[in-house]
Amino acid sequence: MNLFEVMLFNCILIVFPLMLYIFYTIYATTLNFKKNNLFLDCALFSSCYLLIKYGILEFNEIPLLIFDIPLLMAYFKQKKISIAILSVAIIFYYYKIFDINLFICIIEYLSYFIIYLFSNKNKWNANIFINIYLITKMIMFAICIILSSNYNLTENNYSDFLLLMLIFYILSNFILYLYNKTNEIISLYTELKALEKEEQVKKSLFKITHEIKNPIAVCKGYLDMFDVNNLEHSRKYVPIIKSEINRVLILLHDFLSITKIKIEKEEMDLNLLLEDTVNCLEPIFENNKIHFLSDISKDELYIHADYNRLKQTLVNLIKNSKESISEEGTVKLFTTMDAKKIKIYIEDNGVGMSEEELDKIKQAFFTTKQTGTGLGVFLANEIITAHQGTLDYLSEKNKGTRVVITLPIT
Repeated sequence: MNLFEVMLFNCILIVFPLMLYIFYTIYATTLNFKKNNLFLDCALFSSCYLLIKYGILEFNEIPLLIFDIPLLMAYFKQKKISIAILSVAIIFYYYKIFDINLFICIIEYLSYFIIYLFSNKNKWNANIFINIYLITKMIMFAICIILSSNYNLTENNYSDFLLLMLIFYILSNFILYLYNKTNEIISLYTELKALEKEEQVKKSLFKITHEIKNPIAVCKGYLDMFDVNNLEHSRKYVPIIKSEINRVLILLHDFLSITKIKIEKEEMDLNLLLEDTVNCLEPIFENNKIHFLSDISKDELYIHADYNRLKQTLVNLIKNSKESISEEGTVKLFTTMDAKKIKIYIEDNGVGMSEEELDKIKQAFFTTKQTGTGLGVFLANEIITAHQGTLDYLSEKNKGTRVVITLPIT
């Protein structure tokens, strides 16, 4: 193998565990997991082990300096325990394999630690410490080679010796630069996620403020016109003011419900829940030209779920279907199932939705109704998702809508 192949092979052995650690960091950041610093220690030890076990030790009878890179990473991340373990391992390795003077090795690695403590005390930039470490390493390595009886610098290998030291310097800086840039990208991604979350909160607050402001403005307008001595004003304005105040209360109730979603699962009969929901809703269909049809099996079907939360979801979705029908129409409730899941269908022949409306239907504060809060479907989707299920909408403008709730059978 030529020098390039030797260095590339050893570099892969170093970088591979570090890349696994970086992937773990990205994964933990994406899912908002708390990162475990022990994984970095494992990556550094793994790099050192792979080099010792499988790395190419020499080139043209000159020892390689690359074994110090995991230790340099430990200094870079200020992992004191890892520094101590890796230093002892490398000292022992140089002494046993390369037969380099043990006393000189101990002095060398103690000097690195002293430089590290001095740099922390004086708050040096990390790059200054790294460069001092690398220069000191190359000087100490040259002294060890000169004093060693096993390695003789000749005209043939003197240039290789200088080249190896230069490659070690460049490669160490490159790996640390690559690791640092990767961390910067992860930090940037985390900041972008935080900004997106902040932007969503701002939009949500803006929308709820806007929704609350409208009915309050209506109330103020009618109160400004209200004459307490005018009986006609009382009959005309009071119901409107009450209606607008109720609208605000409903909006606030829905908004608070979003922050209080708590699922308490227990074994329950889903068909019994569906029957209970039908009985609860039948009175609101009695005085309308809208028919409510249901096809529910009499057999018991047990699942692990939150009875009240699912009932709340079904009632909201069925009421949405009813309110989408302007005059005469039909709302249907039925189910299908297989060995692993059950699907609950709610169908109506109401006004339906466009593709643009379908894309936004699960977003908070989006509504197709004039008096809607835009939180009902959002809340329903959160509840279904918390049950490891899905909420899907199929709709066509002026033809109707089908809502499909899929729940796992356990």
